[in-house]
Amino acid sequence: YNAAGKLIQDSTYHTPNYGTYTYLTNYTYDGLGRLSSSLDLNDTRDTTNYTTYQYAANTVEKSIMTIDYAVGFRTYSKIVTDYTTSGKILSEKGYNTQTGQLVSQTYYTYDFGDHLLNKRTSSTGNPSTEERYFNDNESGRPEKVEYYSADQLRYTVTYYYE
Repeated sequence: YNAAGKLIQDSTYHTPNYGTYTYLTNYTYDGLGRLSSSLDLNDTRDTTNYTTYQYAANTVEKSIMTIDYAVGFRTYSKIVTDYTTSGKILSEKGYNTQTGQLVSQTYYTYDFGDHLLNKRTSSTGNPSTEERYFNDNESGRPEKVEYYSADQLRYTVTYYYE
């Protein structure tokens, strides 16, 4: 952590079936204390992610450069997140910055109490999905129901709290 109490370095240990790897992430912040960049490294040095953040009124733009050393190429992407005036996510749009193509879109809808009602996602080459959120009438527990396009049920999640 830095003197302002902000996380500046994080280590994660990952142990898949084929060995143990260490991931190290370094963070920097702007003059207002907002995250301005992150750099993800792993000890195999096969992939690096460098992410920068730019802020505007009700918008955050996240630009990501991924370097895959094993294959020898870089990819560039950008995620633009728009917020409601109360700070809830309104939409997220993903772009391939090399082609300028919009590759994914997610839209969020809230009720008058700012409770999430649904989340609609579409991305290039994949079926669109919609998640609907509500309280189960019988148990009172919150539920999430996900559908593929054309209201085809994908799954239902019921949340239990102790």
